[in-house]
Amino acid sequence: MPQNIAGALTIRRKKVKATVIPPEFWNYNLSLPHSALLIYLIGMMDKDGIGCIDITAQEAAKLNLNTNRFVRGVRQLETLGFVAVYSWNNKAYAWTPLVTKTQPTKGTLRRGRDNTLPAPPIDKVMRLLKSLYNIDSIKEAKKLCPRAWGIKRTPETVTVPEIRSVFEEWQKRQRRPSLCIFNSPTENIINRCVLAGYSSVQLRSIIEFAYEADHPIARYWRGENDRNQKYLGLEFLLRMSKITDRISILDDYIDFHHDKHDPNGPIALYYRERAQTPVSENDSAVSHSEAANLNRQQTQILSLLIKRGSEGVWTQELAKVALKYSARISELRALGYSISVVERTEHGNNRYALRSRKTINPSQEKLELVKSK
Repeated sequence: MPQNIAGALTIRRKKVKATVIPPEFWNYNLSLPHSALLIYLIGMMDKDGIGCIDITAQEAAKLNLNTNRFVRGVRQLETLGFVAVYSWNNKAYAWTPLVTKTQPTKGTLRRGRDNTLPAPPIDKVMRLLKSLYNIDSIKEAKKLCPRAWGIKRTPETVTVPEIRSVFEEWQKRQRRPSLCIFNSPTENIINRCVLAGYSSVQLRSIIEFAYEADHPIARYWRGENDRNQKYLGLEFLLRMSKITDRISILDDYIDFHHDKHDPNGPIALYYRERAQTPVSENDSAVSHSEAANLNRQQTQILSLLIKRGSEGVWTQELAKVALKYSARISELRALGYSISVVERTEHGNNRYALRSRKTINPSQEKLELVKSK
């Protein structure tokens, strides 16, 4: 196809959208198989360039691939700097700025936004934009991937019942529930969290934790502090800058205390929904591909957790790697690693263990999309 001609490719599959191929696409110097796979991935993505890339063996067969070779191909596109791959709730997702840069925003080929898809991690967004467009400005990055920062680009929102369920979880715990009105500001507070990738069950669990958990942080929010002041407002509990840390605290808490809550409540539901996939015995070390996306302290902590397995690692050992080990653990959790506190002591020397790794395990061998002859 000539470089000055833009084409449109439609794959006859319900989940794949018509994809416009701009002239710049042919300047990427990709092999034909990788170009085809990139077009396929773009076709799976929504308006913001986010898509779920978990496919079945039957779907992979339609591309003349098996699932392992499909994963390898996607990982190589990530290595080449065209997509960012991440996991959420034990599913694999990919993001690329090529959709917002190249796909129509109007007309019959425009695509909608799927607000149920989780946003990509900020660090991966910045790394990919730097590689692809030499963009290192957060201001520019927010324009290309606003959902990574919890920014609502348009008036589109997730389903109202999903947002209302979070509001009602908070409303029913108020002294005068009838005076609590579900208005636009309230909707925006919840919507920002959902657009950033947090499920309504997680948000409802934070609310139940704040009001009912026998935990130092929850008691502090309920007024057991020097000022006797309560911090139970919806805007405070679901503050975007704190939401990741609160999910981490919640994950640690429910491992031991989920049975102390209503079995039909959000905490019990979240506990049942969480992935319980054990770490494989063969996953004995951090792979080269994983290490490429981690800093030194993250890599050392993850390697230690993997090697110890169910035995776990004590905080005094983690502190030797990084004084701010809790921050490094929070960062690893945000990248898709499920790390829990499996034992607590009175002196604060707790034991952490890795419950599950990322959905897509990067291969240490050279990635090849097609077999060489």
